[in-house]
Amino acid sequence: MSDPEREPAEQTTDGNPWALRLEGGGWYRGNLHCHTTESDGRLSPQETVDWFAGEGYDFLALTDHNVVTDPTGLHSRGMCLLPSTELTASGGELRTSYHLIGLGLPVGAVLPPTSTPAVEAARWLQAQGAVAFTAHPHWSGLTVADLLAAETAGIEIFNG
Repeated sequence: MSDPEREPAEQTTDGNPWALRLEGGGWYRGNLHCHTTESDGRLSPQETVDWFAGEGYDFLALTDHNVVTDPTGLHSRGMCLLPSTELTASGGELRTSYHLIGLGLPVGAVLPPTSTPAVEAARWLQAQGAVAFTAHPHWSGLTVADLLAAETAGIEIFNG
């Protein structure tokens, strides 16, 4: 049943839901999981920012492995840059490692060791004010029980 008081969302002819603009809001394009030469990426932090800005991104989290890459010295090219990390933690049911993304960490945060159990690591990230989610669970060999145990805000559903 439709509500005659409510205006329908703007529709597009191509059926692309990402092209919709809702009243009072909008869509923002970003990447919340990306590596630089500070860990195993191919581009330096500034080259990474430059590439994503050139592709029309609005925000970027530099999530190098087990380090917080400081974005304050980088030219943002108009993007919102989030100080973040991909933190390795232990405790997978099949003896695999968790990779936890921590978004919005304080620059200079001393990360817990990679032997820290995932639940403790996720709680540590949250105590620092970061939003934590589990990265590439299939690639890491995590089980459903692992995902439920981690107590993160979410899981990465696509990584490529």
